[in-house]
Amino acid sequence: MRMEDISWNLKLSEVKQRSLGKAHETLRAQADSMVQFSVQWKELEDLFDSTRNSLQIEL
Repeated sequence: MRMEDISWNLKLSEVKQRSLGKAHETLRAQADSMVQFSVQWKELEDLFDSTRNSLQIEL
């Protein structure tokens, strides 16, 4: 393999590594958001259940 080819492949691998790193960060941020959303959703469901139960007891 020629030096130019090796140099080009090294640069290409750096670009790909940076691109994968950015994709990983994006996925991690989305995963964190999804976990937060799941917790918030569970809290909302619990609130609805509690309100419904309170109203049923009053009836």
